[in-house]
Amino acid sequence: MFTRLHHLGLVVGDLEAAKSLWLDTYGFSVDEERSPLPDGRNVQLDNVNILDIPVGESELEINMANDPNSGTGKFLERRGRINCSMKDKNGWRWLGTQFTIKLN
Repeated sequence: MFTRLHHLGLVVGDLEAAKSLWLDTYGFSVDEERSPLPDGRNVQLDNVNILDIPVGESELEINMANDPNSGTGKFLERRGRINCSMKDKNGWRWLGTQFTIKLN
């Protein structure tokens, strides 16, 4: 049985459009200690910029690939992605769960 959602990760093709939607339209705020604006934190492993948005005890993680040929960039091109990790009685674990959405 799961007791908590750690984060929900979204891969986007346009960080400015994502900020407009999640910050301006929906009213969320970025955790600027973890992901300073305007570009968020850069993770070189897959060359992505990430915005961390706290939602209660969970987090929305907006990822934008800086290289369309990276793994994240190629995945976004094919399908788009939402990933999550959850907490159960044994602690946090990444489920490997993917909900595929079509981005137009």
